[in-house]
Amino acid sequence: TLPSDSTEPVTFTTDGSYFYYGQVPFPGWDSLSNIYRVGTGMNGTVAGEIEPIPNLSIPINSSLFFRDGFLYTCTGSLDNLLQINPLTGDTTRVSIPDSLLWTTGSSTQWRGCYFYYDGQYLYNLGIGTENHPNKFVVRTFDPSANWSKVSDDIILNGSTIPMVMSFIVVDGYLIMYENYINLYLRRYKLSDGVFEEEWPYRIPSKQFYTFTYDYSNNFIYFNRFSPVSGSYVP
Repeated sequence: TLPSDSTEPVTFTTDGSYFYYGQVPFPGWDSLSNIYRVGTGMNGTVAGEIEPIPNLSIPINSSLFFRDGFLYTCTGSLDNLLQINPLTGDTTRVSIPDSLLWTTGSSTQWRGCYFYYDGQYLYNLGIGTENHPNKFVVRTFDPSANWSKVSDDIILNGSTIPMVMSFIVVDGYLIMYENYINLYLRRYKLSDGVFEEEWPYRIPSKQFYTFTYDYSNNFIYFNRFSPVSGSYVP
């Protein structure tokens, strides 16, 4: 049973037991979002059972990620992350000394900060930044070392593509999903930023919007959402 409010699953992540989803404001909007927790059916959870994180309504810009019992997101400032207790809704700020990468918004790309955490490092993908407006730029942070930057930014070769709302990092590769026209997955070698290949991931009648990787259970999850269809089933 879906919640009665209008929170749309624009961004989502998993901790291996639950999915967590929230809504990123549409381009040009400023709005607050609830965050919902949904059971995956693993580790004693009930598949599909949904509940809100209590006492929480925040701006999300743009990705959620989970680490060591807490959810994190960017709420607009590039020098910190918001840390969220998923059981109580209590929040605190985590300082980012080397600054987050901000994706500049356009007609075919939502602005904000895009993240993936692989259990060791936090990867921050800029999909067209102020200094590199037509490039994918990767910045890597080590949360266990005071969220410091690990190395120089990596500029992926080639140009950006429209509507990349999510990416993952697995075994030294960065894989992103484009949901604008072709519904392609695209893979880069993270060590040098070289593009390797892309391929369509299209299933008829399914409007996949974002994806994430559950590294603890070795599952990839796609989230169905359409911001323009009017009605859909998440």
